[in-house]
Amino acid sequence: MTFTTPCFVRVENPEKRKELTEWLNNIGRRPTSYSESDRSPWFIAYATGRFSQTNGFHIHPEMAQKNGYINCGKNIELFKALAAMNDENDREQWFVEEGRMFKCTSDKINGYSYHWMTTRKATAEEIVEYFKNKER
Repeated sequence: MTFTTPCFVRVENPEKRKELTEWLNNIGRRPTSYSESDRSPWFIAYATGRFSQTNGFHIHPEMAQKNGYINCGKNIELFKALAAMNDENDREQWFVEEGRMFKCTSDKINGYSYHWMTTRKATAEEIVEYFKNKER
């Protein structure tokens, strides 16, 4: 599966890191050579479909941001929304329908009540703006 949006997040809590690792595996993102038990707080999601939980020796977040990765700060939900973006299914992806945003929890959006002519996948920019406005 090809994921389209490179991003990263800092997760301090070991339990939350474990949950995020499981979530990433469930959507098809596979770990790089770094161990899933790595204690690093940084999760880097590559656009290629792999993700890394890294201690900064391989890819530092500053370098990732310089290379176009979206910095999610400590916002795990924003990271998930961006990390799930792909062209092969709808699962965990955000959609826009007449200005309203919603998340699809199945593989295909078919089970949702929406108007097919006005509904589309949200862009990375729209997702970032949506989560930024939620924090206020």
